[in-house]
Amino acid sequence: GLGKTLETIALLGFLNQYMNIKGPHLVLVPLSTLGNWMNEFDRFCPSIRTFRLHGTKEERELMLKKLRRGS
Repeated sequence: GLGKTLETIALLGFLNQYMNIKGPHLVLVPLSTLGNWMNEFDRFCPSIRTFRLHGTKEERELMLKKLRRGS
């Protein structure tokens, strides 16, 4: 790898911690690397809450409704 994952996590962590920019931020990654990205966020910057938005249109709408409700 070229360090894109860790560089992105470091940037978002910096924005969160030092610039008080909490987001939301949208990070688009290939489906084949999505699980790894989620794990790396948990490992290197656990203070940033991640959310995986993947599925059919109906599934995504349901996920967003649950997220907004805090479920």
